[in-house]
Amino acid sequence: MTASWKQPYRREMQTIMQREGGNPEKVECCPSVLETIYKKGGRTTTSHYVELYEDGEIQQALYERSCAEGVADKPCRFVDARLYNESRCVQTYSYSYALVRYLPSAATPPHRVEGQFSVPNSNGWSMNYVKVRAGCECQIKPQTKRSTKKNSVFLKTMRPDSD
Repeated sequence: MTASWKQPYRREMQTIMQREGGNPEKVECCPSVLETIYKKGGRTTTSHYVELYEDGEIQQALYERSCAEGVADKPCRFVDARLYNESRCVQTYSYSYALVRYLPSAATPPHRVEGQFSVPNSNGWSMNYVKVRAGCECQIKPQTKRSTKKNSVFLKTMRPDSD
């Protein structure tokens, strides 16, 4: 026998699966979209802001996978209904290789990091990693001990004394 809370939840999830079932690969708990973006600058692995190379009509294209509209910081789909309110769709990040230049405002360019190399005779341009959106993942944050203690105190006050 199925618990009463599972019936509406199961129907809602089946509706989503049918609606989005046209994708033969998968139906995501936290839907995302793949975008081609053209940025003027970005952050390196050491958090320095750098300029991305562009020359007239030539611009670097970066691929980013973002949480679909209205998904970030919302509960995840297909999570057990008892954990639904503890779940959240969260934007994740990674790094992509790009042709960059440290801005003149940086007093001294940081020391060389792994993966970075300078392009000879290029007026300060180098290859380095820049931060990009990489996906939308489901994170489940368990209840804290504090909230558990609150609930147990509340339950104790609700119980009649057995004395």
